[in-house]
Amino acid sequence: MSVPSSRRNLLRLLTTATLPLAFVAACSTGDVDTGASRTDTTTVDTSAAAPGDGSGEPGADDSRLILVTGTGNSTETGVVGPDGTVTTLASAPGSVRPAVVRLADGSVAVGDSSGVTVFGPDLRDTAHAEGDATGFITHAVSSPDGRGATFAYAVGDGEHPDRHLIVDVTVDGETSSTFSNSVPVGLTRCDDGHVSWLEAKSPAASFDGGELGVDVAVSRINASASTGPEADVLPAGPAPVWGHAGCGDTVSWVAGDGTAVTVEGGEANRTTIDTPRPAAEGPDVNVGEGTTSDGAVYGISGDGLVESYTFTPEPGFHTATAGFTGIAGATVTGGGVTRPVGVAWSDGVSAGAPVTATMFDPTDPECAVELGTVVLPGDTTVLAATVRGTVEPSCGR
Repeated sequence: MSVPSSRRNLLRLLTTATLPLAFVAACSTGDVDTGASRTDTTTVDTSAAAPGDGSGEPGADDSRLILVTGTGNSTETGVVGPDGTVTTLASAPGSVRPAVVRLADGSVAVGDSSGVTVFGPDLRDTAHAEGDATGFITHAVSSPDGRGATFAYAVGDGEHPDRHLIVDVTVDGETSSTFSNSVPVGLTRCDDGHVSWLEAKSPAASFDGGELGVDVAVSRINASASTGPEADVLPAGPAPVWGHAGCGDTVSWVAGDGTAVTVEGGEANRTTIDTPRPAAEGPDVNVGEGTTSDGAVYGISGDGLVESYTFTPEPGFHTATAGFTGIAGATVTGGGVTRPVGVAWSDGVSAGAPVTATMFDPTDPECAVELGTVVLPGDTTVLAATVRGTVEPSCGR
């Protein structure tokens, strides 16, 4: 990765990773601040965070970086030790698109072809729920309190091409699942355990809530372990592409043309906002992505552009430039009590070369710090990554 010479502790050349990802729906952290002041040297804030001995300071056994890696035939979840070696926690058959979610108290949830597994602070699995054998995950998000996570698997068939399996897990070992016959836009996991998402359908014969030929019927679906999916019918609007189903009375979404809709108290308000740049305008657009628990969806390009939608207090689109480029993949997760954090890695220049992972603040992507070097087998690529606990780049804040 190319790094400005005036900035220290940002990315060195990262290697051995490929991950073409889509900019998909998620949750919100607020505006991206591209002008925040910072010191030249970034640091890692590990206070109240050390998963390991619980002392709050990283020790010799403190392993914060979690990687989901893949070869042609398998997917492995591993933890990186202080010496850069990877200890495998779980293996599964090859997954099309696995995902990892950062949870509270040093726990993480990983979704792959074997299903969704929660690894506790001691790295033992505390919960497991069946997923889908393809391991094709389109959405993954945590609750604001970091106690639960929800994953959406694409399981479409000829009759229901957009069908998704919605899997929910908690750090306490509880699991549940349900289905959606459409793409679950704005997937939201709430602290009280219920899961919400937006569904859009073609107008029925009795459709009278919007502009024919433009608007569609939109519903918010609510589900929990104790109740099946129930629909709240919303005012008709343009088909949602990104959104925030929310946990209260406010629902927001953005259509592909930039029409933003906010529904509150049964009334819909429409505005127009910017949309992500077309792929032709930049290299390696959307090599990384992420959803956070409080309503923002992030897309990261190979040339260091971070684009995001936020949905509170109203929909907005933001761009910021990271202090590093040449990104081959990145994961953004967390939010709420765990704070959103991104982990990035770059393309390898030779088989078996070491990989350097870098943590960054997605709301201020110039704030970044290296996590260390990892050595992977030559046929292995990084598919997703995160850090455990409340560790985060502080950048002098």
